[in-house]
Amino acid sequence: MSKFSIDISLQIKHPEISAEVLKKEISLLPATVHSVGDKVIRGDGKELPFTYNETYLCYDIVPLQDFSDIFEALKSANDFVKNKVKNNSVFFDINQSGGSASYYLAVYTKDHLAFSIPSEILRETSELGIGIGVELFQNYTE
Repeated sequence: MSKFSIDISLQIKHPEISAEVLKKEISLLPATVHSVGDKVIRGDGKELPFTYNETYLCYDIVPLQDFSDIFEALKSANDFVKNKVKNNSVFFDINQSGGSASYYLAVYTKDHLAFSIPSEILRETSELGIGIGVELFQNYTE
């Protein structure tokens, strides 16, 4: 039995490019989307007197599941992205124009957890132009 569960999202942010333009590059519907300049609307539908200061797209790419190591989880994410991206340089283009593309790893554990990310996965993720962010949730119960 694994010591932890992980889900991975791909988050894309950009201060100027709209969500519609960015969505054309990935063959997947985002779970969360808003464009720079859009009105902020609460969950209950009430419009707030604010606008988003950046475009944000979040794709759920690896659903919550048990993994035996970080390598396996990130390999799944990289393989998924490679199959869904039309233009191999899209994330570099986003990064170079002031935006960012990164994996968000939510790691759930009941125990103490320490891990390293293998260089093979770091290289592969870097070649895609994607960063990695990790958040640990301890005392996770299903």
